[in-house]
Amino acid sequence: MNNLNVYNKYKEVKKKFLLPVSHFPLRILRGFTLIELLVVIAMMAVLTSLGVASYSSYNNAQVMQTAAADVVNMLNTAKSQAISQVKPTDCGDNPLSSYQVTIDAVQQQYTLSAVCGTDTIVTYPSVTPSASPSVSPSIDPSVSPIVSPGISPSAGPSNDPGVVTSKPHTVTITTHPLPAQVDFDTTSSSLILFAISTGTVTSPQTVIITGYGKTKTITITPTGNISEN
Repeated sequence: MNNLNVYNKYKEVKKKFLLPVSHFPLRILRGFTLIELLVVIAMMAVLTSLGVASYSSYNNAQVMQTAAADVVNMLNTAKSQAISQVKPTDCGDNPLSSYQVTIDAVQQQYTLSAVCGTDTIVTYPSVTPSASPSVSPSIDPSVSPIVSPGISPSAGPSNDPGVVTSKPHTVTITTHPLPAQVDFDTTSSSLILFAISTGTVTSPQTVIITGYGKTKTITITPTGNISEN
């Protein structure tokens, strides 16, 4: 094959495979239509909304799990402190009786406290006179008023023994609020009391936490075992 034939062959191959732009159909060269762009944007919006909803659901579940874990942690702290009989300095000379966790379903908070002995409270009934002292109009105003029968001028708390009651003396250690939109159910136990040295409770206790359409239940057995589900 001479040089001329080789050159002609090259021209044929070049013409076949290296066509100018003008040889391509217009459909190959055009961009996206408005409908195609709208479809792509709609698909991206749907995928984005699904991702946001999934993240929101995951975040809400994490908030509930963290809230329940914090309550369980406080209960375990109360039990541990009761078993080890750690006495807060604020108890003073009062003996350590127990540790307790108070559940407040109104303020949506929970409190860890130490119980140190008891406080004695004396209350006096209020004295209401049956009649006010009066002065007869026929008596000289300079004369001392006459007190109605049945009312002694000396009557009062000093002569009344009052009613003596006692209540546990508590020393607050810490108080934690629940996260927003998370609440204690009103059926939850309001007071969980752990006995010193044993860490037991007098009866089964239950704390129920609700929020974001989910429920967490914390159970305390008489032996002091704490579980959450």
